[in-house]
Amino acid sequence: LQGELRVVDLPVREIERAVVDRRADVGLTYVPHPHADLAFRPIAAMSFGIYAQASAFRRTPFKDLPFAVPVSLLAAAPSGAPAVDGWPEGVYRNVRFRLSMLQTALELATRGHCAVFIPDVIAKLSNRRSGREGKLTKRRGPQGLRPVSQTAYLVTRVERQDEARWEALAGGLAQLLSG
Repeated sequence: LQGELRVVDLPVREIERAVVDRRADVGLTYVPHPHADLAFRPIAAMSFGIYAQASAFRRTPFKDLPFAVPVSLLAAAPSGAPAVDGWPEGVYRNVRFRLSMLQTALELATRGHCAVFIPDVIAKLSNRRSGREGKLTKRRGPQGLRPVSQTAYLVTRVERQDEARWEALAGGLAQLLSG
């Protein structure tokens, strides 16, 4: 890819609005919201897990494990996920924090204040930049929590969906997300 690449963290649905309104050329989401002006290119399946700081909550029963979750729930999301973070409907978790930014949730989790439900690749990337004390480890979930996997999509405007640079970007992202 040539030129400047600006990466911004936007709330769900704002990603699509930014591409439609031409404030962004491309978006990345795993909770797609179809729009007539948008094209969604599947990139990679991402597995999700419960993560907490390595030494935090070792003896805490799952029902008491404090979670940071996204502020908004998604009503009738096309992907079938009831929450922005993909947590399955009907499975209890102890919500302590409701946050609008993933980065804030990761910061709280790496400091040992909560657990998060995130794609495994996000935990892996977080651990690359964290010191030993801030490493996230995968935790067991409650009985009845089945494995969660969602597809990541590259979002572009329909009239620009065939541009060669998106193919290159999609390939790079697929490699990163398959991690």
